[in-house]
Amino acid sequence: AGNLLLSGARHLTGCTVSQTLRTLSLLGVQTISAGTYVRHERVYTIPSVLLAWEEQRSALMRQEYGGGTMLSGDCRSDSPGHCAKYGSYTLIEERLNKVIDV
Repeated sequence: AGNLLLSGARHLTGCTVSQTLRTLSLLGVQTISAGTYVRHERVYTIPSVLLAWEEQRSALMRQEYGGGTMLSGDCRSDSPGHCAKYGSYTLIEERLNKVIDV
């Protein structure tokens, strides 16, 4: 259970596997291999995050909006001059200040 918690914490904080392994090695802490981190991420962490996101998004979409929905959006493209087809677009409900879709 501790290995899975460590893998989840590493993934959710945004640290890379190499950073985590290097830090734990410097501290003299035995840990799991890089492959195990990646497997935990693929099998447990990512599906859990996606499930929580879908549940929260569905709950937001089911809410009653008095007077309609007020959405704002923004597009982000990694490279200047490229079309929005390859960017990511985010929709936010203004009154609730919640992300509706990415």
